[in-house]
Amino acid sequence: MGTAVMMQKREETTMKATKASGQMKKNSGQMKKKMQALAEAIILQSLEDLWDSSRREESLVFFEGDGFRFCTEMAGIDLGGRIQLLSMAGKINRKMTAKTKEND
Repeated sequence: MGTAVMMQKREETTMKATKASGQMKKNSGQMKKKMQALAEAIILQSLEDLWDSSRREESLVFFEGDGFRFCTEMAGIDLGGRIQLLSMAGKINRKMTAKTKEND
């Protein structure tokens, strides 16, 4: 095989690899957005579950544990946002606990 042919093959291979790399980056970005959306949905569902007495305990475990930390990191929520979410969860929990006691 001649040098020119080898150089052309190498260039074609490099271009294919570059294209594949770009596609992988694009797919990685799409996957990151999907993971972020999933993490946000989990957090929102956990907030909603605080309103339901049959799900409240499980939701509190989420907010008190690593699940909340993991989801906020995946969602890109900073420390201030985490504090706000935890404050909101605490307020909902106190309100619903008081309401449950009133109904007993």
